[in-house]
Amino acid sequence: MRAGDISDTLIDRLHRVFGGTPGFLVQVRTWLGTGDLGGWEDEIPEDAPLEDARRLYCEQLMLPRLYALLPEAAQALVSRLAVSELPLPLDGLAQLADGAESATSIERAVEYGLAQRFAETDQPPLYAVPGLIRNWLIEEERLSPAARRAADGALARFWKAIYERDREDELRVSVDVGLLACRTHALRAELQEERNWATTRLSNLWNARAEWKAARAILEEIPDDERDGRIWHSLATIDMREGSYPAARGNFAKSQVIKQAIGDKAGEAATWSNLATIDANEGNNPAARSKFGNALSIMQAIGDKVGEAAVWNNLATIDLREERYPTARDKLSKSLAIVQSIGDKAGEAAILHQLASIYANERNYSMARDKFGKSLSIMQSIGDKAGEAAVWHQLAVIDATDRNYLVARQKFNKSLAMRQTIGDKAGEATTWHNLGLITWATGRKPEGMKLVALSVSLLQAIGSFEKGQAEKTMSNMCRELGYSRQQFDEMMTAVVASYQQDRGAALMNAAFPAG
Repeated sequence: MRAGDISDTLIDRLHRVFGGTPGFLVQVRTWLGTGDLGGWEDEIPEDAPLEDARRLYCEQLMLPRLYALLPEAAQALVSRLAVSELPLPLDGLAQLADGAESATSIERAVEYGLAQRFAETDQPPLYAVPGLIRNWLIEEERLSPAARRAADGALARFWKAIYERDREDELRVSVDVGLLACRTHALRAELQEERNWATTRLSNLWNARAEWKAARAILEEIPDDERDGRIWHSLATIDMREGSYPAARGNFAKSQVIKQAIGDKAGEAATWSNLATIDANEGNNPAARSKFGNALSIMQAIGDKVGEAAVWNNLATIDLREERYPTARDKLSKSLAIVQSIGDKAGEAAILHQLASIYANERNYSMARDKFGKSLSIMQSIGDKAGEAAVWHQLAVIDATDRNYLVARQKFNKSLAMRQTIGDKAGEATTWHNLGLITWATGRKPEGMKLVALSVSLLQAIGSFEKGQAEKTMSNMCRELGYSRQQFDEMMTAVVASYQQDRGAALMNAAFPAG
């Protein structure tokens, strides 16, 4: 500028067009030191609209000249890096470089403003392409469709390895973001194995958080004929949690056929366990014990301690329902010893919940509250919303048994809100049933019966065996209130319509009026 080689007019126009554009100063400094600016002022019309000027300067003048300054290996690497939406470390770049030296190439791209380096103390540097130039770098004249697909494939495998080696913190991303990246690149590269792998794990992650709608949505994007045993199993698990037992049994059966065909013993055992859980939920305890036995034999044979602990826990649950408390406690002790030895917090919380239930059934409420409290603390720490809702429900049952109805209602409300949020229809129905019993016990009998009626409606909709007890309770209430068949039918119709309108809010307000 001082020598007069670069006009003030050009600098002014560059600033107006590119002011605020990431990497602009780096690119301009690079070009000023290496390039020839002759003729730039004449190449862009003075009256060109801002966006057109930016595009012309960037895509027709600056970027082609800067890109041409890079060695061929650096050009290939920076274009492949542009395929990634997330910054990558040097080992990720090495996979993109396809055997070529990557560290020097990426630093040259950084010097020319075509890549960015993100460095943090005690963390490896990460590299990315500025968003404004990504599309230009991956245009077909710079990156062929085959090379782009190869880059997507390399990135899918890279993010899979990141998950398997637990390196998300090092790369400053969450687990679900890393899995989404793996899945996205696998879809682009048409890698079915990596796509199914990432989809299953991402769905399981969301399923564990009770984000069932999102978990189901990504699974159902995969065509039926491309689903493997893991996909069918994950879909069945969501069906089961939502109380859709026929659909769950059908999807588990599809998964089981595939797992047995490929010799996946761990997967086969998990499916037996889930099929047994459906039987147990439907009240078929003999069938549930038989299937849990199949699962237990396989898990013990392959050394699956986590699975074995879960099966002992489930078998204890059946004993608990049959009021065989000593037998249930023995099985739970076996399960607890295993989960504590391997540091399985989720399993420990579930077993503590079961032990608390035994104490509650034995009317040892002090011990029950203690075990429920420990279980609740663990479930909250690991984000188990379904488990937390179940514990709040059980604590409320104890309060209701002690006739501390106000405190019980507060805890039932916490459980109800969580269960509605995560879509747990069976759990929601159970909570409505107990709220109805409280309402009835406090003298608001018609309002209490309506809450029990809502519970019956929800249990009937999902085909739960527990509807029988709820129907019996409602029948006794109708008899005491002297309801005719017509009055009963009208009440049920009104309850269902009210729930469809506001998910039970009006029924709740009527049962527990303010003040």
